[in-house]
Amino acid sequence: MCVSPGTRIKVLIVNTLCAGNPLYKVHETFEKLDVEQLIGTGVTIDQFNDDSLGRALDYLYKAVPWKVYTNISLSALKALKLSLCTLHNDTTSISVYGEYDKEPASDPDLKLDITHGHSVPI
Repeated sequence: MCVSPGTRIKVLIVNTLCAGNPLYKVHETFEKLDVEQLIGTGVTIDQFNDDSLGRALDYLYKAVPWKVYTNISLSALKALKLSLCTLHNDTTSISVYGEYDKEPASDPDLKLDITHGHSVPI
């Protein structure tokens, strides 16, 4: 049975939600799970080695992940009959943690201006 990149991405999502194992250990996530119930009839975890999962991630990258996410989100809204008037998406804040160089980046497109403060409602 041929398994699509989308099915392989589904395996990665289930892995992330259940265990968060790296690609080479994804099979361990499914050792005690019903693979056919979660992924599909006729599917076995042997079809999802780290190479095939890596290729699925390559396909996702080529498909532009934010576009894929947007399409999935809109499909879910439609399937659940949710109104877009209740949609809220805050894109005004970015949080960073850790230590960063205070020197400006040599490439102006890569400049990250780290400041201290808090988000203020508009």
